[in-house]
Amino acid sequence: MAGTNGGCFITAHDADTGEEIWRFNTIDDPNNPLVDESWGGVPAENRWGATPWATGSYDAELNMVFFGTGMPIPYSELTRGTGEGSALYTNSTLAIDADTGELKWYYQHMPRDNFDLDSPFERIIIEEEIDGEMRKLVVTTPGKNGITFALDAATGEFIWSKETIYQNVIESIDQETGEITLNLDTIPTEIGEEKLFCPTFNGGRLWQATAYSPDTGMFYLPAANICQTITPLAFELAPTGESMGLAQTGPQQLAPGHDNVGSLFALNVLDGSDAFEVEQPARFSSSVLATGGGLIFVGDANRYVYAMNDETGEVLWTQRLHAPIGGYPMTYEIDGIQYVAIPAGQSATTQVALTPGMSIPPITGANMVYVYRLTAE
Repeated sequence: MAGTNGGCFITAHDADTGEEIWRFNTIDDPNNPLVDESWGGVPAENRWGATPWATGSYDAELNMVFFGTGMPIPYSELTRGTGEGSALYTNSTLAIDADTGELKWYYQHMPRDNFDLDSPFERIIIEEEIDGEMRKLVVTTPGKNGITFALDAATGEFIWSKETIYQNVIESIDQETGEITLNLDTIPTEIGEEKLFCPTFNGGRLWQATAYSPDTGMFYLPAANICQTITPLAFELAPTGESMGLAQTGPQQLAPGHDNVGSLFALNVLDGSDAFEVEQPARFSSSVLATGGGLIFVGDANRYVYAMNDETGEVLWTQRLHAPIGGYPMTYEIDGIQYVAIPAGQSATTQVALTPGMSIPPITGANMVYVYRLTAE
């Protein structure tokens, strides 16, 4: 975010006293000379970004914490001065020793980001048998471009990747090595040059959380099929780090080959293969909740909440609420009865202009929680 010049930090604290035990700088690492090289000579105090602004994960067996990081700032490499450098550790998964703060491994999902397609979202730790061997995986759709990855949690070894929504910023990913090749045609080469990039800086996927069901072995992703243009602009960088995008973005538009904004994907975690996709006019605007009862819950920008079959995506029941569905559906049990709570209210990810027939009544501060009682029928 703005004001991050010199570093964003992941810190560990004593749970009883709050005393800081260690800190890790996400854009300046004296133990890795590739970091300085990747910033094209930009000194650490003039680097911005790599914000770990979403929730990390912890694995007690490995004693590691896993965090994702955001994009480099300003958005365009022309403005930030990094040239063709990858700008480590932006758009990366960082695996850190929980006791010492030592970086055990990293993987950069989107090097040389020019579009605010940051990669800070949740990392799910999954244990599955692959080729006869039990392996602990980090499975994640880390960034807004919707590409899903599986990495070995202990070593960072690349296992697989899978494209979901339409994206044009990455040309290919080597399925043996995990090496990423960018689509250079999408990167502006001069100030004022306009380029179309997909998805938009609103995603693709955004902060709405993915889900995993150990019963189905599937990973569930809410996403959107949208694009827009970006034009880097000439600005003078603020010395204290208030600079942010320094770019102009155009109106959002549907991705090529798509008539609908919303997509919900289910992938098999063993290899990333498609299980099912649900596409609809409205964006899926909530996180996904998977349950042990064979259901997934998700909501959309057109005010509908859905209960779906977790193996097929078949809609079992739906109800329209007063406002777009957002936040994080959750479930709990009281006296043997299971309940599901769904938040709804104002949302910045509705894409009304791209969704004909969408109806959102005027709402001001009308944030509510709906609770459903589940029965065995």
